[in-house]
Amino acid sequence: MALTKIVTNAITDDAITAAKIADGTIVAADLAANSVDSSELVSGSVDTAHIAADNIVASLIADDAIDSEHYTDGSIDAAHIASDAVITAKILDANVTLAKIASQAANTVLVRDASSSGVVSAKAVTTTQLLIGDGTGFTAAALSGDVTMTNAGVVTIANNSIEAAMMADNSIDSDDYVDGSIDNAHIADDAIDSEHYAAGSIDTAHIADDQITLAKMASGTDGNIITYDASGNPAAVATGSSGQLLQSAGAGAPPVFATVTSGTSWQAVVSTEPAA
Repeated sequence: MALTKIVTNAITDDAITAAKIADGTIVAADLAANSVDSSELVSGSVDTAHIAADNIVASLIADDAIDSEHYTDGSIDAAHIASDAVITAKILDANVTLAKIASQAANTVLVRDASSSGVVSAKAVTTTQLLIGDGTGFTAAALSGDVTMTNAGVVTIANNSIEAAMMADNSIDSDDYVDGSIDNAHIADDAIDSEHYAAGSIDTAHIADDQITLAKMASGTDGNIITYDASGNPAAVATGSSGQLLQSAGAGAPPVFATVTSGTSWQAVVSTEPAA
């Protein structure tokens, strides 16, 4: 007779092996409550879809069982980090961005405002101020006094602030002089030589009275006498012969040396000085 049905009491205990069960035939209704333990689970077979929401509590997680690969990106916020729990060694170099730094007041910079190493602080820098280090920290101050600077970086030197000691030797050239600014008081004695005069620039007005000596006069012919011609210009009277006298030629003509004609009488006038 053919078997059409096997009842439970016809099967001995532990008689049905896995090989006797067809794939996919055991459903949830076939499993007794609390009958599936961790030993029955294939490694890695439990994924998010098999875990009910809010069913894993801390007591179900082994110590050190959760690694960075188990975190969802961006899932760790300040509430999940214990106070003083993040130390420098836990931060990868060059990974703290500016956005991660706490906000500071407007127009401040982060500095170590002390002469020793330690925590940085915010230093306020207002308009036109510079940050000046003095070895014990920083001072925020604006340029003042003889030199000022705008917040656009334009530097201004106050009038009458540059003194002679501040200028390097040979630093001022002719391009730096204001036209007409050099007067007698600015010219050293004996500083102007003939090489500095323009040709023909010295006229009568520039020569003081009684300043031209005989040595400065151009050489002439022996026996000539200096006179003035009809135009008022200097002229030389040609040297006469022995025994001749200088004789006027009248207005408009220079005098000349002439021989005295016979029969002319002369009167000698002798001037003597009284005895002392």
